[in-house]
Amino acid sequence: MKQPLRLTVPAFKSHGLVDQICNVLTHSILMGELTGGVQLKELELQNYFKTSRSPIREALREMEKRGLVALKPRRGAFVKAVTAEEIGQSFKTRAVLEGLAACEARDRLTAEDLQTLETQLDIMRVAVREKDVETYKRSVYLFHRTFIRCSNNRAVISCLKSLPVYIMWRRFLVKDDSEEMVYSVRQHEKIMQLFLDRSGSMDELEKAVRELLESSARRLNRNLERENMLDQ
Repeated sequence: MKQPLRLTVPAFKSHGLVDQICNVLTHSILMGELTGGVQLKELELQNYFKTSRSPIREALREMEKRGLVALKPRRGAFVKAVTAEEIGQSFKTRAVLEGLAACEARDRLTAEDLQTLETQLDIMRVAVREKDVETYKRSVYLFHRTFIRCSNNRAVISCLKSLPVYIMWRRFLVKDDSEEMVYSVRQHEKIMQLFLDRSGSMDELEKAVRELLESSARRLNRNLERENMLDQ
């Protein structure tokens, strides 16, 4: 007997139906509920989300842009398998862009922005002590989103938004990797100090951001291999 479609709804809120569909599907893919090669059938999705074909198709096109879905002519939509090479390329590109964003944001950060970064760093520390992975992941996301926004570099922001979301795989697969979280907090503390010390070297700030993301890429590959989620 065919099993009904079961998807986990993410904790964060969505705005608009297409956005909601994208976020639920993204979350389910990143959580491993929908694995590489699985077909996303429009009728099943229509029934699950209780909507018409148009929003489903729009959401699937957006998922293709995110690098999580492959649309095949006359065959339909399939969850895209991730490769180590694609992860590496995505992380390297993101490391360069976020390093640039951090440098351009440093002298633009207001007292309120710095307080936001400090708050998220404090939340990270508590989350690591309490082994609260979901809170940890959310605080890391908000920390990075804050300085990227403050860079005021529209080209960089646009490029980061258009990158495949393999960066998000680390957020969902970190699970209870205490070693990863402790290292991440230390590296974020270093980045925070470099934001505060505006007389310091921009090169050092850029390097700290890049090292954080490059280390995450290496650990992500190991985690995906352990979960057997890489396409060979």
